[in-house]
Formats: sequence, structure tokens, C-alpha cells
Amino acid sequence: MSLVVNSELRYNEEPLPLGSSRRVVEYQNSKGVITQGNRAYIKIPNGRNQFIDTGDAYIKFSVNTTWTGTNLPTVSGDPGSQINAGGDIRLSGSGAVSFIRSIQIFSNSALVCTIDNANRIASILQVANHGYTSHNAESIMGGISFDDGQSLLGNDIIKTYGYPRSGSSATVSNAPTMTFCLNANILGCLGDGTLLPVNALKNGLELQIEFESDGFLSYNTVSKASNAPTLTSIQSSFFNISYVAPIIELDDSSMIAVNRENGFGSSNVMWSGVNYHSSILQWSAAQQDAVGEYTALVPSNRFTSLKNILLGAFKSDVSGTPTSKATDELNVPVIPVSSLMYRMNGTEYPLNRINTVEKAVQQTIACFSNNSNSVGNTIMTRGKTALNNRQINVSATEPLTSIDRGVIGVNLESWAETDAISGLDVSESDTEVLLGSDGGTAITSSQLCFVSTYDIVYVISQEGVLSASWS
Repeated sequence: MSLVVNSELRYNEEPLPLGSSRRVVEYQNSKGVITQGNRAYIKIPNGRNQFIDTGDAYIKFSVNTTWTGTNLPTVSGDPGSQINAGGDIRLSGSGAVSFIRSIQIFSNSALVCTIDNANRIASILQVANHGYTSHNAESIMGGISFDDGQSLLGNDIIKTYGYPRSGSSATVSNAPTMTFCLNANILGCLGDGTLLPVNALKNGLELQIEFESDGFLSYNTVSKASNAPTLTSIQSSFFNISYVAPIIELDDSSMIAVNRENGFGSSNVMWSGVNYHSSILQWSAAQQDAVGEYTALVPSNRFTSLKNILLGAFKSDVSGTPTSKATDELNVPVIPVSSLMYRMNGTEYPLNRINTVEKAVQQTIACFSNNSNSVGNTIMTRGKTALNNRQINVSATEPLTSIDRGVIGVNLESWAETDAISGLDVSESDTEVLLGSDGGTAITSSQLCFVSTYDIVYVISQEGVLSASWS
């Protein structure tokens, strides 16, 4: 038997890294204050010898909101005085991601990629692949917290962020200013962990962030008190909007070595990443109430490498009154079907229908555990005993603490390696989804949100323009 020398007793010289420096940069919105439904424009310029560390990037913004309704939070007298309200006004259970409607990235005025329904996508990813411990940090950065029963909730606005701003009354109340820092995992190449070579981009990049137009996706009121607040209008404005990321700047000799290794300026530079696509289907109350199976097409779901599909449902409250919308949770996903299966390229995925909560959790975790036997993170709740988890309403008769969270995921990757492009090729095939319903009484119709995770290939041309391909 040969002896092994402990690593602590090895005195080998460590290899020297490339000469570089690291600093954090805030790339700011150029359009000033942005009202809900409008866009921020953030220019990310070319920088000599510079790379963006997208793994540590985030979006930062502040928001001022004016609520209109009754029994709204006000402060009378000294700062320690009683706040006038019979109940809570909270952020959505998905937190501040509910404010972000879409993300677009441009290179040399050409669209590189789009992440539409970003608030829906982020909420589904939260439920599918976040652990409870991660929300300790997110309670500060993203507006999610635990109640006494360890249920995840949106932060109580007044208790968390302070007293209403000046000019508030019981009918028109100005919420305290809130500032959030959101994980950049829904930002495509600006948040996928790559060291993005902005030095090779002739005119840099432009990040456009569209804010949600419907304020009721971001706030809700829940109370059983007779003087509980009601909301009839929500208007928000956003400011101090920026994309924040570390910049790694190489010295000239190190940059020469990197250029030689990658061919910057002399050939196209390519790398792979991951992006998300959402498709919305309506799932009517009548369909949920009936016993049967429905087949539908998942729109625009054609990719060369489809890694997985996640399904979450959101309450459809298009026709609801403002007051009723305010008592609902509109941006936390649940499962409104009793079974699910996909048909792609003439094959069914999975081979056996997902028709229990246990199967739903197992299949969803597999989307993020790379086919290993390790247990992944999730904040899915068991909720009702049936898979049909349709209790999205959080009114006085359905306390906030009983909100369930559910997602159904189907893993489609062939290989366990995280860096392998091994998703299912559906570039020339429609995706059918088979949805089952076991009947019952649906609270309302639902919006089914299908989130497709797919491999994307980025290319920087010799002219310094970034493009992307996925089909």
C-alpha cells in the first residue's frame, strides 16, 4: 500500500492568475423616472479589456406607489402613533419580481433575446428551485418573508418599509419608498454566470426592462377585520434603476493571451447559455369543473435543445373588479390540473402521466438536479390532497397563510453534465400537452404559464455584434 501525502504538507507553488482587477459598476437607466407599463433603458458600453461577471449581477430599483381605496395606512401624530388600517397591504407572494413584465437585450440595435412574462417565469422558478433558506436573503433583497407559521408571504409594506409618505390619507395613501435588488437569472446572457466579453462588443449592449402595467399583480390586501383596507387603484413609479455587476479588467499582456486563446477580433466567438420562454394558455373555470382530458398546443415551443418545461397556473382576473383583484394573489403559481403529459416528436413525456403531488415534486426536482438522486430545493407545498390545487383566492374567507404553491416540471435532458447541450430537439415538432381535470368547483379561470428552459448559443461576430440562436 502506497502512502499518500496530505495536501497540507505539499508545498508546490500555485500558478499565477492573469493580471486583472475587479470592481463593481452600476449601469444606470437613461430615462429617469419610469411609470408602470413603461420601459427603462440601460446602456452597457464596450470597455477595454473588460468582462462582466454575470454570475454576481443583479437589477436594482426603487419604487413609489400610491394606493387609492378605503381604510388605507396613514400615520397620525408622532412616528410611534398607531397606523390607521384594519389589515395588511403586502407585496405579492413572489416579491418584487412581480414588478418586471419583460426583459430585452439589444446589440448594435438588433434584438438578441427576449424574456417575456418575466414576473411569471421568475415566480415559477422560485417555487420550483428555491429552498426556504434562500428566502432569508430574499426577504431583504426581493420582498419575500415568512409568517409565524413559516408560510412564504410578500412583505408587509408598512411593517417592513416604514410609514407612509407625506400626503397620505385613509383614501389616498403613498406607500413608503422601497428599494429592491433582484437576482439576474432571468436576464439571459447578462445573468447566466458567463464572463461576458464586453471588450469584444463594438457598441456594447442595451438592456430594456419593461415594468408591469397592472399594479394588482404586485400587491394584495388580506384581513378579516371589519375595517380592512380596500384598493381600487394602484399606481407605481420606478427610479434609481440600474444593472449592477462586477467588472473584471485584464492588463494588456493578459488580454493578448485571452485574445490568442479565443480568437477575439479574428474569428467568431461562440459560447452556450440557458434562456427561458413562456407560453400562456387559458384554462377556463368550465374546463376545471368538468371531468375529462383536454389536449392543446404549447405555442412557439420549438427549440434545438429543450431542457425542461415547467407549468404553473395563475388566477385569471381580467374581468375582476379592482377590489376583488386586491384580495387575490395574482403572481404565485398553483397546479389547477389533475394530470399532465406532453407529446413531442410522437413520443410521450413522461411515459406515465403525472397525476399525484408526489410525482409532480419528483419530476420538478429532476429538472434541476441533473438526473442525480440528490434532493433538490423547492418551496412547493402539498396543499390539498388532490393535485388540482386551485385555491388562488386569498380573501377574508381564505386566509393568506393557506396559499399553496405548485409547479409541474418535466425534465427532457439526456445527460447529467451541467455543461452538455443534451436537451430534446423539438425544432420541427409541435408540443402537445394533455391536461386532465377531476372536476370540482373552480374559483375562476386560470392562465396556464408554460416555461420552457432551452439551450441558447451566443455568437460575437468579427464586427463585434452579439447574436443568439436556439433553433
